[in-house]
Amino acid sequence: MDQRIEEYNNNPPLHKKVSKSRKKNIMLLGDSITYGSSGNIPEHLKHGYRNYLYYELKDDNYSFNFVGSRSTGSAVSPSFDTHHEGYPGFTSNQISSRIYSLLQQNRPDIILLHIGTNDTRDTGSSIDGLRNLLNKIDQFESDYNHHIKIFLAKIIRSSNSARNTHIVNFNANLVNLVNSRGSDDISIVNMYSGAGITNEDLIDYLHPTDGGYRKMASKWFNSVRHSLEPVTQKPQSPSNLYAS
Repeated sequence: MDQRIEEYNNNPPLHKKVSKSRKKNIMLLGDSITYGSSGNIPEHLKHGYRNYLYYELKDDNYSFNFVGSRSTGSAVSPSFDTHHEGYPGFTSNQISSRIYSLLQQNRPDIILLHIGTNDTRDTGSSIDGLRNLLNKIDQFESDYNHHIKIFLAKIIRSSNSARNTHIVNFNANLVNLVNSRGSDDISIVNMYSGAGITNEDLIDYLHPTDGGYRKMASKWFNSVRHSLEPVTQKPQSPSNLYAS
């Protein structure tokens, strides 16, 4: 599957009403970056990009639920849907070992997947764990006749030069993997260089600051919103260009 640059030429009537459909279930899947780790923040305040993505989607009246067996950030204000599947320290293979049951429990329509940071710690730039994970998702889709749209991130940078070299190579392998899976509904989201995250946006050598997480949220938002239906359509620019 080729990476796509999609151009949207929309000029809808102001606040056009649309028919109400079932809310899309969105699974936020990954490691500590999905969980919301950032310095010494207590558990009930950990949110990462998740709350900012929630606010952006809600502000534009999109119809969705965040789904997952975990809930972190209960004391964050304004409140948000805290459900997710973020596992600090996990590699792609570790996520792969439990993904089938998580899909059975949550039935997501959309997965936002940022995984591989810990793979680059353990296995350099190997993509085998991610391949296993995508195969498990394919198996679930086949077994349950349930389509899942995947937004797969090129993982964010590291300020450690050696680790960042592994990340660059991992991301290149990720793109090749997606291109080899022509029948899968996967869109690549360029978090590495497309979200505007720099070393100054990292609180340590791997995890974003609050500002870095805001940048991630905006990148996710601009990618996923075209797969969601709004309760009402707001005015939009006649032409917007988005790169996956």
